[in-house]
Amino acid sequence: MPQISVIVPVYKVEKYIDRCVRSILGQTYADFELILVDDGSPDNSPAMCDAWAGQDSRIRVIHKENGGLSSARNAGMEIAAGEYFHFVDSDDVIHPDCLQILMTCIRRTGAEVAMGRFTRFREDTVPADRFTPWDGSCVTRTNLETLDLLFVPSDNIPALTSACGTLWHRRLFDGIPFPVGRLFEDEFVTYKLYHKAGKVAFVDTEVYFYFDNSDGITRNLTVEKRFDEYDAQWERLEYFGQQNLMQLQKKAAMHFLQ
Repeated sequence: MPQISVIVPVYKVEKYIDRCVRSILGQTYADFELILVDDGSPDNSPAMCDAWAGQDSRIRVIHKENGGLSSARNAGMEIAAGEYFHFVDSDDVIHPDCLQILMTCIRRTGAEVAMGRFTRFREDTVPADRFTPWDGSCVTRTNLETLDLLFVPSDNIPALTSACGTLWHRRLFDGIPFPVGRLFEDEFVTYKLYHKAGKVAFVDTEVYFYFDNSDGITRNLTVEKRFDEYDAQWERLEYFGQQNLMQLQKKAAMHFLQ
């Protein structure tokens, strides 16, 4: 059985899917499966996924009716065989050593979550010189220390709030699916995963490269669609209260009111 299941939702990304898949198949860590979830894409993406599966036995493809990003991720987790999950959006790419770095930190520290830095790019290809080598260091924080970082100004907040670019033990998702039909889906779940984890490992190396796509969902939001983000933040505030994490609840309340 593979150690890691890499889950990639696919929808209308025929311009980018090859770049994404190549970055995953080129990993220096080989003990993984790649699950491509065709979320009812109307373009050539489904056929491209099938073509990739014919080239590499580590690839599995799901074809399903369109249900959105959360639905696709949940479908991928349902068939995943790996002990750890790693989510990649289909127009993004990962560092060639991404899985190796994160798994090394997991094994070294006993953490159930490991993450590196998250950076954006706009060009058609990520320049190779942006794949900087890892110095071998990683630090760990408790679940509460990690949650506190959500309210500390930092250029790495996207990595903390996103499910992508992070290695998650699969048990953390028991009873915590992604919310179907909601935008800002990661903000509904990642804080719960951190709280459930014993400790989190951090690597000060850029391992995930987010494509700043002008056609992406979060670049084309109406006021109404932003209510999902507010709902996620309100649910987080209530969750901290239910867990008697009063200092975190106060910080979540201040964040919500900003």
